Amino acid sequence: MCKMAEIDAASYRDLREALEYAVDLLAKQKPHTTLVLKLPPGDHHLPAADAAADASPDKAEMHLPQNLRLCGAGRTKTTLHAALACGAGSGLARLTLMNDRRGSSAPAVEALGASVVLEDCSLVCHSSSKRSAAVLVRGTSSSVRIDACTLLSSHAGLIVADGAAASLISGTIENCGGPAVLLMASARLDAYKLTMRACAAGGIIVLDRASATLTDCLFAANGASAQVPSISVRPSGELQMMGGSIVDAHGVSVQLAEGASASLDQVLLIRSARAAVAARGSVTSLRMRDCTVSDGASV
Repeated sequence: MCKMAEIDAASYRDLREALEYAVDLLAKQKPHTTLVLKLPPGDHHLPAADAAADASPDKAEMHLPQNLRLCGAGRTKTTLHAALACGAGSGLARLTLMNDRRGSSAPAVEALGASVVLEDCSLVCHSSSKRSAAVLVRGTSSSVRIDACTLLSSHAGLIVADGAAASLISGTIENCGGPAVLLMASARLDAYKLTMRACAAGGIIVLDRASATLTDCLFAANGASAQVPSISVRPSGELQMMGGSIVDAHGVSVQLAEGASASLDQVLLIRSARAAVAARGSVTSLRMRDCTVSDGASV
């Protein structure tokens, strides 16, 4: 994490006062200066006056301005209870962010600009809404890098939409009520050594001209039933998977709809409850090279 300037939130009455000072300080800095606001150990909530601003359950409670990053004392030590919207160049590190607001459909984190960075965090969203996610990034000008984080959600772990881009390095998305990752409308995903485990609606769903490039990733025990594939590529979606494993799929490991395309290189497909790979339609493109299919799975 870049540390051009640093503020200790413990020196202020509450988090809101610390944020207001940080915003004022950023306004006086040179362009592209990054300011780090350090949060001490403990549970942090928005002040009561700001919590009342939760009038809209689908909106973030706190907006992190451009180039401001919150840094905790460790994800097991610092917990922030809020739904957070991140501006360009902002981010989080070494904390747990939890949107546990009753009735909220907002994501725990929404990336509203380019180069949002999330490092070594647990990102949790408890919501009954199927629109919710631990992380949401959308729009052609929005991008996020998620490094060594854990994502958990009542619905999707990560939603990327409308031409946005997401890059994930290591980390885990697990125990989601929906898919681990949902890609829509020309979204782009690049993941390296990411684990997607025990998500009810599968590991990744690729829709609407979206694309996913996966390197050395692990899919384990995804899908709530035999009808749910671990990876689903819908019409015009693209998948490239290099290395990695798909194990204990409760349904098909990789399912391609007509018009989808996939390239699998040196992938292990082990113990699929149904077919390892299922491809439908004459215009579907499937390439497999040096893959291993074992323990009852078939193509």
